Amino acid sequence: MPNRKYYEFQSWDLIPVSKEEKTFDLLVPKGARVRAVQLEVSGEPHTFWENLMDPKKGATVTPFEADTGDGWKGLVVDFHALRATNYLRIKAIWTNSGSKRYCRLQAWAGITWHQPEPMESYVLELLKNEEMKAGFPELEVQKLMLSFHNSDPPTDSDAGSTMLATTLTQLELSCRSVPSNLPLRIGDGPPFWTHYGPLAKALKTPDFAGALNEYLASDVLPEGEQEHRVPLTIRSDTLGQVRVSLVTFDYFYVVDRFADNAAEKTLTFACQGPWTQTVEFELRAEAEVQKATVNLSGTFADDRFIEGYRPMDAAVEEYAAMVSPDYWPAQEIVLAESVTLAGVDLCLARLSEKAELTVEVQSDVNQAPSGAALATAELSLDPTTGEACWYCLALPSPAELAANKSYWLVLKGKEGQASWQARSGEAELKTLSYSKDEGISWASYDLTLWGRGVKMAGQFRLRHLPSAYSLPIVVSAGTDNNLSLEKVDSSVDFRESLAATGKALLSITAKSEGQLTLSNLRIEYGLVKPSEEEIRPGPLAEQGVQIIDGVGLAYAERLREVGVETLTQLAELDLSLVQVDVPTVRLQEFQRKAEMALSVEIEATTFTPLLDLTVSEVLRTPVVQLSDRARQPMAVIRQLRRNLITLQVALDNAFLDRMTLRDLTEV
Repeated sequence: MPNRKYYEFQSWDLIPVSKEEKTFDLLVPKGARVRAVQLEVSGEPHTFWENLMDPKKGATVTPFEADTGDGWKGLVVDFHALRATNYLRIKAIWTNSGSKRYCRLQAWAGITWHQPEPMESYVLELLKNEEMKAGFPELEVQKLMLSFHNSDPPTDSDAGSTMLATTLTQLELSCRSVPSNLPLRIGDGPPFWTHYGPLAKALKTPDFAGALNEYLASDVLPEGEQEHRVPLTIRSDTLGQVRVSLVTFDYFYVVDRFADNAAEKTLTFACQGPWTQTVEFELRAEAEVQKATVNLSGTFADDRFIEGYRPMDAAVEEYAAMVSPDYWPAQEIVLAESVTLAGVDLCLARLSEKAELTVEVQSDVNQAPSGAALATAELSLDPTTGEACWYCLALPSPAELAANKSYWLVLKGKEGQASWQARSGEAELKTLSYSKDEGISWASYDLTLWGRGVKMAGQFRLRHLPSAYSLPIVVSAGTDNNLSLEKVDSSVDFRESLAATGKALLSITAKSEGQLTLSNLRIEYGLVKPSEEEIRPGPLAEQGVQIIDGVGLAYAERLREVGVETLTQLAELDLSLVQVDVPTVRLQEFQRKAEMALSVEIEATTFTPLLDLTVSEVLRTPVVQLSDRARQPMAVIRQLRRNLITLQVALDNAFLDRMTLRDLTEV
């Protein structure tokens, strides 16, 4: 994705404006929400020739029939808006004798016609059937009267002279106008800024973050697109040019959906597991999280797993102990705290067509099951599968078990055969025992018989009824930091625990069966700005300021006079301390463009086959051709082109035609 500065420092070329709306795009990165945004709009005059013979051009030309009293008669030109004019092109013919005519210009003063001074500057000589071009001191008028006379320039003795028939074949005025009455809007929305009257200086718009966010919320991006192109439209009642630049653009990113684009996630924790589940959401690698909340709601069983007994999740088919009417396995358990045992979960596999067994919790006598059952549950294995799976048994009568005392889980086969999945290798495990005489005698499994000197323990889970309410879930964010929760149904703030790892997650471990719904996810983050120690000079750092679009030789010389010759020096220039003979608006624009150019750097090893292409060539070449040549995915090429567009905005096109990608790699 393009560098952040590509978005923060946008500006546009001079935009010619008229009564027809002109559109230019503001680029906003995908997922961004805007806190503040302001544009600076400045008007610049537009000089053009207005053909007064063409009624479609907007000006109206009507004969002036009444005698002015001094012998001059002619035409009234109504521009219907203020025009500044200082040059005339005119061609006229007449049928009578005489080779000359005189044309006098007068301005409408609101009540009467006004003769500008000095008069001789506004009286122009015409030759028959010849185009005449004449300049005069500038007039800023809405109406202009052109009157004609067939004698020498008039004097007091000319009163009473009459104008002979004159036919105009060409009448053009050089006009200069500035934009006026400008509304600025987003797409087809209402204007968020309107300037009334001529725009003769730079003005800032109000903050239009609200209107922009409203547009972004409804703008659905095509798959793969990483930026919104927000259409801004502007128009003017008069011809002119406007320069628009982005002076404030404070935005942050919002994540309100999970990685699969779901707004809500429901997790089910059932007997087979998994008991630890994760939900993911996208964060940029350089994210600096400012807010992170999510709502949790759910229902869970009253019992809880007893800590310290694993595995919690899928069965591990490492070893197995036979369960049959003549082969009973037993597992010793010792608890750290006294509990009310409410359930037992066992990982079993059916070995015969039908398999039934009795599960008992027995006390201990001489390090073996006593035969006295403290709790009992009956179990028939699933006839549809022979695979190992978990069976969750609720004890009809919970058993009170004391701390630091040995008890036994005994599996008695009633019919058919089954296997109790076992695991090995953990020092704290109690080794499985077995009986071949219905519990009269017991022996430990000895894996050395198979050449393995390890312990083997059955896979089981124990569930108890807590004496007081305890949370059925443990939630961690990003890393292993467990969040502090008081209840399941709550809004959780996990900002401090969230690690910005590119793809972050919430991890939920359940302590009992149930369902949990996550909704109203809201993560807000900005992008970490590099410290001064992390900023390295870019490959264009020592390039001269004249490569900046719009600087040119004249401005470059003025910058050089105050010691600013390179892009780095221009970007670091403190405008409050240095006076430069460059308009402030232009200077700020040049600084922003210098920062944009300095932010671009190309990874040489990724684009080695393209390094000798110029920036202009890369931007002109189809993505698929560049992808084949560089042997890189098209997504990588599109990323490259987005970075180069930053340079296209910032630098002079002639320089882009010469600069190769190799020039943009770190030396």
